[in-house]
Amino acid sequence: MSNYNQIVDGIQDQIDDLRTAKSNYENQINLIQVELDKIPAQIADLEALMDRTQSISSNSVDLNVNLNVTGTNLRTNPTRVG
Repeated sequence: MSNYNQIVDGIQDQIDDLRTAKSNYENQINLIQVELDKIPAQIADLEALMDRTQSISSNSVDLNVNLNVTGTNLRTNPTRVG
């Protein structure tokens, strides 16, 4: 095989590698686009959840309970309820 044939084969190998890389990148782009297309719906779902959570929060009632207990085996540290 002549040096020219080796050079041509090397060039062809590089062309083939680039075509394969291009195909792989196109597949990755397609997969990424699928995931990107899902994001607006996910954001909408999270915004709806946030609105419902804020609605529940505005309807919540704070409850403070003070307990006085007498007896044995009492803790010396107070325990917060709530």
